[in-house]
Amino acid sequence: MRGSSHFGFSESAKNSIIAQPPKQSLADKTFSFDPNIFKDRLPFRTVEIENGAILTAPSGQFSEVFQITEKDDGVVEYSTSGKVADERLMKK
Repeated sequence: MRGSSHFGFSESAKNSIIAQPPKQSLADKTFSFDPNIFKDRLPFRTVEIENGAILTAPSGQFSEVFQITEKDDGVVEYSTSGKVADERLMKK
């Protein structure tokens, strides 16, 4: 899946996308990837960690906003820093 590194997809995310086409035969097709359409349709990437943390950033900037370190035991460590620009409570 070309373009996956540009958007910072993990192998797990890439495999999930490939596994979900309406027709499995589409997973092996080569197609023109338009990043503008991707950003329009899926402008944000969200990762939920098993400890309850939810991380969200613009799709094309996720790996720039968060430093991502994959540990040997399958644990992924995310870190970032900056001033709080907004804070919200959300309904389920």
